[in-house]
Amino acid sequence: MKYSGKFRALKSWGQNYVEDHLSVLAQTFSSDLLKTLETSPKKVRLKPMKNEWNTIIIDPTQLIKIAREDQKVLLKYLRQFQELIPPRTTSLQESLQAEDRIKVRQHVHKMSPQLQFFGLQGIKEPINRLEAEHKEMPLQEMTHLVNELIQKIDQAMEEVNAIINHHF
Repeated sequence: MKYSGKFRALKSWGQNYVEDHLSVLAQTFSSDLLKTLETSPKKVRLKPMKNEWNTIIIDPTQLIKIAREDQKVLLKYLRQFQELIPPRTTSLQESLQAEDRIKVRQHVHKMSPQLQFFGLQGIKEPINRLEAEHKEMPLQEMTHLVNELIQKIDQAMEEVNAIINHHF
């Protein structure tokens, strides 16, 4: 504890120095940040992009918020949707044709988080019913709900493709 007095003095000096120079540091940082943003090859978007995307089925609000409007992250999520959803939709259709209710429920459950992440409109009720009532639901009703869900997924896929083609 021989150095405790010197340490306290150094700590106090450091705090005073930072407090005295904080506004200068902040101005320097903000001007450097502005220069970086202005010279950056890919512009950073600071406004909401939902209106630019012109979507009907997808509500990208949550997606944009989680990605913090970062173009690279958004593109990554959109491509994941393109890659993961079609095979899962095919598996869902195959399970329905095989009348395998448990697999139908499993495939719906597996896709649900990503579909909700993309803000697909009108999918909550079909998903909830397919997950909760899969054992006792009449097959005709299950088929109708699965087809309704797949139709919305197909529309969302078209929107995702259009977003990637027109905005990235």
